[in-house]
Amino acid sequence: MEGLGIQLPQIVFYIISFLIAMYVLNKFVFSPVAKVMTKREQEIDAALKAKEEADSKVAHIEAESEAIINKAKEEARSILDKAATEIEPQKESILKAAHLKAEEIVASSHKQSLEIIESAKVNADKEAVVILEKIVKKSLSNLHISEDIANPVLHKIIERI
Repeated sequence: MEGLGIQLPQIVFYIISFLIAMYVLNKFVFSPVAKVMTKREQEIDAALKAKEEADSKVAHIEAESEAIINKAKEEARSILDKAATEIEPQKESILKAAHLKAEEIVASSHKQSLEIIESAKVNADKEAVVILEKIVKKSLSNLHISEDIANPVLHKIIERI
């Protein structure tokens, strides 16, 4: 083998060097790395278990909250139904009272409007008499009739109106 350039002491030296290098690498590199990887794997497993537990708790809490919400909705419906049934008789009495009040207001307004119309008629009649009196006085003065004669005629006309 020496013809090939391979020498036995050199091969033994390479094997011993390789074994020493493997021992050192195993002792100072591979073992710590394996420990770190094992530790990291355990941490990941623990984190996954914690996540699964948290997911299960969240699902449980969501189910509970959904049940509470449904119960609250049902109670709200019950309260609204109860309030509606309690309010119905009051609603009828309130509507009746409102109709009566509206009728009273309409009657009162009608009465007031009739009074206003009557008052306006009286005022219009008075103004018509005053205007008529002025017209008659002017007509009589244009005809040169004295006021002594005109006043009794004017009073008779006003009485007829």
